[in-house]
Amino acid sequence: MGAGVGVTPLRALAEGLDYSPGEAVLLLRYTERPLFVDEFHALARERGLQILWLPGPRRRADSWLGAGIGDIDDLIALTDWVPDIADRDIYVCGPKPWTDAVRRTTRAAGAPDAQLHTENFRW
Repeated sequence: MGAGVGVTPLRALAEGLDYSPGEAVLLLRYTERPLFVDEFHALARERGLQILWLPGPRRRADSWLGAGIGDIDDLIALTDWVPDIADRDIYVCGPKPWTDAVRRTTRAAGAPDAQLHTENFRW
């Protein structure tokens, strides 16, 4: 899961990790044009990376979702998009308030903190 320039390390992970088609899911929140669009589309075609584009600025301070998603609850959205989230390793890159919101949601989904790997960016 990444926001803004936080997708940079996720791009490297998506290229370097060993996964089969459908095993890796990228949730990408962006305000304007997302970074690495062509590269992510190529990874989707070539490696089976699933991509969920989450447009818009954060809709609320306590949410990690973009305003373009609508009114769906963060937890419902996450568990609908990635039903087995509690069983996955989760890599999160973005600004600290955003990663904190993701952490709250992954905890609520049953994912242990040991499975959550975060990298914070400040701007």
